Amino acid sequence: MDDTTVPLLAKGGTRTARLWTYVRDDRPFAGGAPPAALFYFSRDREMAHPNRHLAGWQGILQADAYGGYNDLYRRDRDPGPVESALLPGASSSNSPPSRGTPGRESLPMTYHPWR
Repeated sequence: MDDTTVPLLAKGGTRTARLWTYVRDDRPFAGGAPPAALFYFSRDREMAHPNRHLAGWQGILQADAYGGYNDLYRRDRDPGPVESALLPGASSSNSPPSRGTPGRESLPMTYHPWR
């Protein structure tokens, strides 16, 4: 999952909007579903967007460390917390996520194979 900035025409100029991208390809893992890409547009980067897009979905999510994804990892999320596969470089350090930050309790340490 990722979000990308896109220009949005607005009165008097442009604003920065977001294009949320979700990609699936389970072929390397012998999955039977075909590869797919899904795009959602939003006028802002509020955390409500990924929560709404992924409502009812459970699985492994590869994403950066954007704080707007935190609710997806909550233990009390229905149908359950999303498992994390952080992108390399998503964290600026080798330290594990703060245990005191809500929603971060299920995030693993970021793996930096090049260090």
